[in-house]
Amino acid sequence: MMKRDKTIDVLKGIGIFLVVYAHAMAGRICFLKYIFSFHMGLFFFAAGYLLNGKTDMPFGKFFRKKFKAFFLPYLVFFLIAVLTAFVRGRVESGTFADFLRCFLISPGTKIGAFKWAIPLWFLHHLFFAEIIFYFVTKCGKWVMGLVALCCLLFVAPYQSLFPHFAAPFTATALLSSIFYLSVGYLFRDISKYFAGKKYLALLLIVCGYVFSCHNMGNMQVFAHTTTMYLLGSLFSIIGWYSAAETVGSRFLEYLGRNSLYVYGFHTGVWYIVNLLFIVLSRVGVLSGPRWPETAFLWTAANIVISAFFGEIYKFAASRLGKKKNA
Repeated sequence: MMKRDKTIDVLKGIGIFLVVYAHAMAGRICFLKYIFSFHMGLFFFAAGYLLNGKTDMPFGKFFRKKFKAFFLPYLVFFLIAVLTAFVRGRVESGTFADFLRCFLISPGTKIGAFKWAIPLWFLHHLFFAEIIFYFVTKCGKWVMGLVALCCLLFVAPYQSLFPHFAAPFTATALLSSIFYLSVGYLFRDISKYFAGKKYLALLLIVCGYVFSCHNMGNMQVFAHTTTMYLLGSLFSIIGWYSAAETVGSRFLEYLGRNSLYVYGFHTGVWYIVNLLFIVLSRVGVLSGPRWPETAFLWTAANIVISAFFGEIYKFAASRLGKKKNA
């Protein structure tokens, strides 16, 4: 078994913690804007980093591997999100065709019950983006660098020429995701110059924060991705990578290894934790289910429960795999 990259695990652990924390705060703090400026780009960057040296397999094998790694979990998490909406009575009008359109085009499409699967856009888009990126890696690193530069320079003109439209696999975010994948892939070759540099990490994080304050964006939102936004988010991502080398936290490593499951389950778990915190706030134990002073506890509870469901998911998948191979 190939040895895991602990720095990337910690980086992804930081990323998934910030994702859940940002959802807990729901717009109540200024720091939320900073988190949203880079939190999803971080995972595409990490995916590109990990793909360096791992795309020499035949395309068919690569496709099957990514389909199993991302698209099948996306299907499971999407169904769970929709089921959660049914259980909570949040179902509005919607046909089976609406369901398929939302599943294949974008879970962010606000159609009845299916709008509750909005955060899952990342999983099916990562699957799609890595399939496209596979062919980019075959062109060599110089071409990849040129592709990244073109994505950086033309993302804003591209969005100004075309109005927002729904595309399969949230393909409207492809320029941004290919940029992050390419930079992550190329960064691995020079990562030793950034790892563990505390002061450099601080400088890059501060620069990323300043950039995000003046160039707020979101790679998922078609009209909010600009060249300066991508640069600012890249400062933050590399800064957190540098910081991750010095952290050495087993908890964050565990979160990083299981970030897929925490991300997939945290939307459904959201309602469980909210109900718990509402009860605790009514009896006077907490001030509010999503107030700043309780957001950290809300995030920790969500992550613990989501990780628990993730362990159940992995156990069930392994048992099914053994039966299939028997």
